[in-house]
Amino acid sequence: MPKESKRKEEKKQLKRELANAEEEAEKKKREEVCNEKSQTASSSITSV
Repeated sequence: MPKESKRKEEKKQLKRELANAEEEAEKKKREEVCNEKSQTASSSITSV
């Protein structure tokens, strides 16, 4: 019985880590998009 509960805890931990990793990836993506937008905006301003 203790073995089974330990396995469940490990699965929970893995799920949590996976969720965190996905969240981080989403944040990075959003930041990159924001940076690109601000870069294109500033470059279009300087080109005018």
